[in-house]
Amino acid sequence: MRAYEDGARGAIFFEFYENVPGTTQLRRTRISAGAIDREAAKSKADQLAAKFSDTDKPWVSDATLGKLFDIYTREVTPSKGESKRRHDYRCVALFSKCFGRNRKVLTLNRRDWDRFIQERRRGILRPEGRKGKAKDAGVRDRQIAYDLKFILSVLNWATLSGDGQGRHCWKGIR
Repeated sequence: MRAYEDGARGAIFFEFYENVPGTTQLRRTRISAGAIDREAAKSKADQLAAKFSDTDKPWVSDATLGKLFDIYTREVTPSKGESKRRHDYRCVALFSKCFGRNRKVLTLNRRDWDRFIQERRRGILRPEGRKGKAKDAGVRDRQIAYDLKFILSVLNWATLSGDGQGRHCWKGIR
């Protein structure tokens, strides 16, 4: 939800995304704020955003990493090549081991991200069954970045796909 002023028209508008009925797609919608000033428009935008977020709460509060990983590996991973599929499954195991499958998605934070990086770099967090490497051998930045791209892909996918009932996991992940 955002409020903006169209200088050419001298009007204030609200812009938001809404579900297209019967699909999992979103469409951008703009409505006129009418004859109100900037402060009133900001206040109204906050009220509308709060109203929209209340309808999304059931899905948001239930979204766990395990749930997202299960759906992602069932719906997205099979369309990938063999190497990418293996990486997806390795990353599911790594992130599940690091954060736990029951971890609520919205509780993830920067410290979790940093901890994952440090544990991968030190070799504390590694795929099961790796042979030929010393126990304390970690991975370098390129592999860590590749692993982190997986979790970002899952979160972005969840943002766009929703839960199949017209509700979206959360909005604004980039």
